Amino acid sequence: MLKKQIIKKVFDNEFNINEMRNQILLKNERKYNKKMNKIYKFAVPTFLVLISSVIVFYSNNTSKHNDIKNNIHINKLENLQREMTFEVNEEEIENIPQKFDFILNINIPKDFDLKRKYNLYTRSNIEVNTFDILRDYVFEYKNNKGSKIVVSFSETGRPLKDYNLTVETLSKINNTDILISQYQNLYLVSFNYKKIFFAVETENISIEELTSLLESIIK
Repeated sequence: MLKKQIIKKVFDNEFNINEMRNQILLKNERKYNKKMNKIYKFAVPTFLVLISSVIVFYSNNTSKHNDIKNNIHINKLENLQREMTFEVNEEEIENIPQKFDFILNINIPKDFDLKRKYNLYTRSNIEVNTFDILRDYVFEYKNNKGSKIVVSFSETGRPLKDYNLTVETLSKINNTDILISQYQNLYLVSFNYKKIFFAVETENISIEELTSLLESIIK
């Protein structure tokens, strides 16, 4: 037997090639895993810090943006004088013009129901007993606890009310100026949005519910 063949025979008898290959692969795998564990130990905390910073940055900027969009100030009234009177005629609303269909989607608290919807008409000639000018659209909502919400709007001017509110500190809802006054359990709101004049009166609802209602109109 040749020397080369003898060496090969001895090598084959003493060593298991497959076993040696597996051991080498296992050793390399352990080195790779150890290396990756070091990378993960560094990368994961760094990634978490980065994500946290992004969340904080976004939250702060969102908060600042919301502060700009919404800034609520309530003007407290010591008294509310109801002296103004108008000659008007009420007619039930049968069909709402498409341009006013936003009223169908405003955010009224769930326990409220629409009780009345009507138009207010005034006279173009006070000497004639004919109410021929459509002035206001009025929607009244109530619940069984005695709370009330009245949303009025008009294209011709401020909705007709039997009181007059002086402009003090204005609030902002979605960057639109509004006047919010409070007398006892009443909120009285006035604003102009998209060339429509609005008046909102509420009784026994929270400021959060009022704000949500206004945000559903002023978008």
